[in-house]
Amino acid sequence: MAGEIVTGRLVRLACQRHLRDLKTGKRRGIYFDPEAADHAIRFIELYLYHWKDPWAGRRFLLSPWQKFIVGSLFGWRRADGTRRFRKVYIGTGKKTGKSALAAAIALYMLVADGERGAEVYSTATKQEQARCVWEAAMKMVKRSPELRQHVQIYRDSLAVEETDSKFLALGADSDTLDGNNVYLAIIDEYHAHKTPGVYDVMNSSTVARDQPMVFVITTAGYNINGPCHQEEQYCIRVLEGIATNDEYFIYIAQLDEKDDWTDEAVWQKANPNIGITVDITKYREACQEAIDQPRKQNEFRCKQLNQWMQQQVRWIPYHVWQKGAGHVSWDLLKGRECWAGLDLSANIDITALVLWFPPAPDTDEKHRLLPFFWLPGEDLRERSLADKVDYEGWAREGYVDLCPGYDIDDRYVALKVVELAKEFHIREVVYDPHGARATAKELMEHGFEIVEMPQNLQRFSPPSKEFERLVTAGRVNHGGNPVLTWMMDCTDCYTNPTGLIRPVKPNRQKSGKRIDGIVAAIMALSRAMTQEAPERAHYEDNEILVG
Repeated sequence: MAGEIVTGRLVRLACQRHLRDLKTGKRRGIYFDPEAADHAIRFIELYLYHWKDPWAGRRFLLSPWQKFIVGSLFGWRRADGTRRFRKVYIGTGKKTGKSALAAAIALYMLVADGERGAEVYSTATKQEQARCVWEAAMKMVKRSPELRQHVQIYRDSLAVEETDSKFLALGADSDTLDGNNVYLAIIDEYHAHKTPGVYDVMNSSTVARDQPMVFVITTAGYNINGPCHQEEQYCIRVLEGIATNDEYFIYIAQLDEKDDWTDEAVWQKANPNIGITVDITKYREACQEAIDQPRKQNEFRCKQLNQWMQQQVRWIPYHVWQKGAGHVSWDLLKGRECWAGLDLSANIDITALVLWFPPAPDTDEKHRLLPFFWLPGEDLRERSLADKVDYEGWAREGYVDLCPGYDIDDRYVALKVVELAKEFHIREVVYDPHGARATAKELMEHGFEIVEMPQNLQRFSPPSKEFERLVTAGRVNHGGNPVLTWMMDCTDCYTNPTGLIRPVKPNRQKSGKRIDGIVAAIMALSRAMTQEAPERAHYEDNEILVG
């Protein structure tokens, strides 16, 4: 509160709340017991040990902000002596030690809180994620001579037989999520939950306990309509005094709205362990990547700085794209193998065909692109005005081919592929099956190898990430084609909560943006990636492995 420690507005509100309640809490039947707070802190610092380098084997000494959390949870009491706080929301950036802190609190409530038959659960959307906190607790037990005397370790549980207490990990996909008598439920990475189902089940399972706790730990996410963001908004109203809830403890470490996310002086607001267990140089490196690659801004700001973000952002900036603007020689590519990506349009869009030429083996060549585009010839002036681009000029200069009438006749496109096959070795034609099966059938009749590629996240994420990597590294030569360059400038990148990506049109503008050529290029790359080449890559669990 004195301003000596860099903190955000919400942490200061939590501190104000604590100081205010010390003065006025007794009127509402709550009081602070320093001995109870110290008991929990001493248990953690005396009996628990780190298990990961570089601190492996050292005692788990709580940082000041962690002491504030632990002391508050176990020091604040109701008039009957039971704990005040029954719900907890902890939101910080990544690598603050949230999971380790939750594991330490779980072990205290399992072993030292005086509850017989305690049932402690770590929960998440999947069993594997739910085990993160449980495994942290298990490893702490293994390294603690004192706890090993009381806690039995089994494959999927920790048990204290003298009190009939247990600690298990449960995913939303577990068969045993219902029917529990919860003493402590830890809900890990709540931002990834699509529904409040796990939270509601755990909360309703606490009714038989005198002083249970539902404990949420999370970073921010992308789904501002999901249960976590809604819960956080309620928590903020509690901190601001708009809503009243004496049983809810809240600690949200994040940047303030007007903070410059590139200013390292404010990063400690989101990660109070910077300078304690977190090296600021790693933040500096991640920040620089986010500056250089706009797609990574959302990831850095969301996960490191704990700011809720929209799910899409402008993808590859103009100055990066222009690394590949050098001349592409048609003559040098004659006879070379390539892959064709075909994005057929509705009548209002552009049809795009992009040939992707990988580097020749054992050379330092770049990947090369040859793009081709089609538009209906009628209403071209109106289209130019609507989309605010010079389609007429591009048509005059040969960058766009015009089809008679108001629609694109796909036969023109098929004949162009046949014509190009006389110049280049087109290994495969990759296309979106939606609305394009007639063209695909015609190309098959001409002897082309046809590959369907639905435009979904699972199929598009690996080649999209590879496309970004190659373009950013200056490994793609697109010749400065103005239509493709405009489309790149139109392209945003959508990222889902698990990190899968794909190109999308900007949602900030409802019309006038076209990304067909970029989509076609990525489809062609998706097949080129599967081939033996100097920069080959292949699919594994929907991610990129670059050879």
